[in-house]
Amino acid sequence: METLDLNETAQLLKMNPEALRRIAKRGDIPARKIGKKWVFSVSALEDWFRRSYTEDRQLSQVDHKEVHSLWRQK
Repeated sequence: METLDLNETAQLLKMNPEALRRIAKRGDIPARKIGKKWVFSVSALEDWFRRSYTEDRQLSQVDHKEVHSLWRQK
């Protein structure tokens, strides 16, 4: 299993390491704290990203349909 530390994951996701630590602490991203260090599984991150991307696209499509529907009613 390939893993990344906090800084490597933050660099991969192009985000601030402290922001990533807060997100991991909340449980909003797959991560484990081993001792004092956060560890991220590459495969779990890939799955999480795919799911969140799909969910965002589905929400975007729903929002678009709702706006279009409301526009037609006018």
